Amino acid sequence: MISNDNVFVVLGGEAHAIESLSNLSLSVTPIASNCESAETFDLRLANQGSDPIKVDSVEFRFDDKTFFGDAADSYSFYKEGLSVVGVSGSRRKNDCDFELDPGFLRFMVSDPDNYSWKRKGVFCGEQLGVVSSEQRGESTLFGFVTAESFFCRVIMNMEDDADTHVSAVVDMDGIVIEPDSEIVLEKLMIASGVDVDKLLGDCATETAIQMNAVPGPESLAGW
Repeated sequence: MISNDNVFVVLGGEAHAIESLSNLSLSVTPIASNCESAETFDLRLANQGSDPIKVDSVEFRFDDKTFFGDAADSYSFYKEGLSVVGVSGSRRKNDCDFELDPGFLRFMVSDPDNYSWKRKGVFCGEQLGVVSSEQRGESTLFGFVTAESFFCRVIMNMEDDADTHVSAVVDMDGIVIEPDSEIVLEKLMIASGVDVDKLLGDCATETAIQMNAVPGPESLAGW
């Protein structure tokens, strides 16, 4: 599902197809997932050249044929917020993203400079997003299940009916990859099903496992 054909690297504010960058290579390795009907991928970016490379972000783009191939107006997109003050919810093609308080924007999204509630059909979720097809009654989740080093976003773009796509973005914040070295990106999970709540629960479970989270007690007692 992930190939170099749909990967773009932003260098100095300009996006490049990774296939056009001879000094950078991407390693995509499927790893065992703890959730049925899910695929989880280990992602690594390597500098094979002789000079350091400063990377702004990496985008994994999935066109709508990857998930359903339906008309854009049959889709809804569920997005997660960044924190307890962020906004989670669903949007459709003719909606705009959720309007947020400009004074608190940097606390509510990980990319405040590019977040907009004035463009129809473009929605930015933090860490995960779920595309649902009303026509089919099915959904596909794209979710990063680690948060070791980078902020990650999942963006749904339905502005152009002929170019509906989802972008899973790793924000590398200008990190420098030295020659003959590699950077481990965050792990990406892709899962499909008819029950969105189950997909979200599976993603939460996978995240807890990948991040070695310590489960709390089933019941609290004492002080």
